Amino acid sequence: MKEKHILLLTGILLFFAGSVFVLHKLSTALQEKKNQYTILPAFCLPAITGEMVSDATIDRNKATVFYFFDPDCNLCHTMLEHLKTKQETFAGSQILLVTLLPEEKIKDFLAEIDFSPPENIKILLDENAELLSLMDIKGIPASLIYRDAMLIKRFDGPVTIETLIKYLQ
Repeated sequence: MKEKHILLLTGILLFFAGSVFVLHKLSTALQEKKNQYTILPAFCLPAITGEMVSDATIDRNKATVFYFFDPDCNLCHTMLEHLKTKQETFAGSQILLVTLLPEEKIKDFLAEIDFSPPENIKILLDENAELLSLMDIKGIPASLIYRDAMLIKRFDGPVTIETLIKYLQ
């Protein structure tokens, strides 16, 4: 009878030890994924203007918004319309509009909404989803705001222009 209790107790202890180990591994993996984008990750993507934009070419002294969008997304479409009308508000910031779609589709979309981005707003082509993966983007739209290469705010889903402005000041 004692042997059964010892075996049962040993089994319970092993189960709990295994559970603690698995939870620790999961927690560590999640923290590593988060750390991957809390500091501005290294990236290099083409802009529709033909220039290459990277973590080394952006001005780290300015707040930078990464806005992941798709022109076929109604929420994204609305956001870009609002951005177009309030673009002067973002003159002291950098806005990087990131899309997975090919250049021609984006150029057609910009012509459709009559938007010619100023110098501080760049449209980046992430056709291989490299930055999307680095920043752990699960859905579109998504916004990440960096200051001094550190993440200050993340929005998974829609966000208003007014909310972005608040975090950029």
